[in-house]
Amino acid sequence: MKRFFVVLVTFFALIAGGGGRVIAVEDPNLTANNKIGIHVLDPNEVMEAAKLVNGDTGAWGYVTVPIQATDRNREKWIRFMRQAAENRVIPIVRVATVVSGLHWDEPNNYDLVDFANFLNDLPWPTKNRYVVIFNEVNRADEYGGYVSPEKYADTLMNAMTIFKERSADFFILPAGMDNAAASNGESLHWRSYWERMVARQPEILEKIDGWTSHAYPNPGFRGRPTDRTDRSIASFRFELDFVSRRTDRDLPVFITETGWDMSVVDERVAASYLKTAHDQVWNDPRIVAITPFLLRAGAGPFVGFSFLDMNGQPREVYQVWRSLAVKGEPVLNQEVLEEIKQGGVVSETKDSSESIFERFELVDWEGVWLWLARILGLNRDRVAHEEMVEIGGRKYWVEVADTNDERIRGLSGRSRLKDNEGMLFVFENKDRYAFWMKEMRFDIYIVWISSGKVVGIDNASYATPYKRIWPNEEVDMVLEVVDVEGIKIGDEIKRFEVRDEVDLEAKID
Repeated sequence: MKRFFVVLVTFFALIAGGGGRVIAVEDPNLTANNKIGIHVLDPNEVMEAAKLVNGDTGAWGYVTVPIQATDRNREKWIRFMRQAAENRVIPIVRVATVVSGLHWDEPNNYDLVDFANFLNDLPWPTKNRYVVIFNEVNRADEYGGYVSPEKYADTLMNAMTIFKERSADFFILPAGMDNAAASNGESLHWRSYWERMVARQPEILEKIDGWTSHAYPNPGFRGRPTDRTDRSIASFRFELDFVSRRTDRDLPVFITETGWDMSVVDERVAASYLKTAHDQVWNDPRIVAITPFLLRAGAGPFVGFSFLDMNGQPREVYQVWRSLAVKGEPVLNQEVLEEIKQGGVVSETKDSSESIFERFELVDWEGVWLWLARILGLNRDRVAHEEMVEIGGRKYWVEVADTNDERIRGLSGRSRLKDNEGMLFVFENKDRYAFWMKEMRFDIYIVWISSGKVVGIDNASYATPYKRIWPNEEVDMVLEVVDVEGIKIGDEIKRFEVRDEVDLEAKID
């Protein structure tokens, strides 16, 4: 049975991964490129954005769009990618966590794996899958409420490994920095931040695929296009100089945020500044994309930056930017390329063959697995191995989660857990690991364990699936159970490995 199970898993891996040859990231500067782009806040705006970034005669402009951890709706994002292909737009997706109080949550490896799995399932229109790993992390309010270049360096390195394990076509970009941020308790100057990142991860500049820049006209978003400081629209030059002094790389640059605040700069002046910036500063051949912030702000706090007014009408900056669009010819996703017809638009008249988008519509793998489990007599919930643990005079049969995939899956999707069952998360190193209740169906207790002793107990409710639950100190094991009666701080945990292949479920009963 074990041998058959391995063959079955391999079969599913080939189906899910395609089993094809993996091809590396393409250099976006080796093909005709339309660097005109725009930043949007909602993926549903992609068709409206295409009218701007492609103008009358252009093609394959860029759209930067954020995706939050709570916004991984497959139907919505598959539609976004479909519309991007149909309207000849290149997506740049910036991953984000969620806002907690006055700051964005600090990301962790679980977030990265969830994002990588989700984005890998989408039908990207271009071969390169541009992904920006979080945002302005040199500000405490953008990264967990504190500033830590070392933490972000580790996160970025982990992101490159996690994403590229799923597809070598992921083009990983670091967070754009707030170049106007000073070094104080709430932020850190971009150069100091990167120096500490490199000190932490010496290979990081060799690993990233490109560079992200927020080339705002600071100070106050009202600087002139002739300014040449590291806080101006030419800030990317200072950043690339930083890279070139440490490597022999000439990185492609993606300016994912820029623009003048038209609440302090006259709209006509802002439009002329934008044209001058494009012609005299952003004409640098290393720049691949420029996506000013923002297409549509409505009546929100960013109204001064909006290319469309509150009535949805184009402002002067919109008209100027649209006139600069040219025709780009990026390397396309080969399956999508088969469906791109005259002029690059997907034909509205489908033949009888299955479309790339129909093939990408999600298969219910959960249902398929449960069906196979039933007919083969397998327990879908089983992990690699199980043990008995004793803690506070209580004995539990626990499933041991000691790999990333097992820890990420956890108890999600289970319908119940008996009083003497649990899951034991085992980590290689001590850290303050965050847990949440995403896709859980019942409440649990989280028992935090460090060096074999209980250091904390928290109750976790499935009614708040995205609330992060943190230990008060670093831990190396976590036990999830539904009953903790008798367990207290300071209790030791004893582990007993199960060596025979008997039915543990029968033992529990």
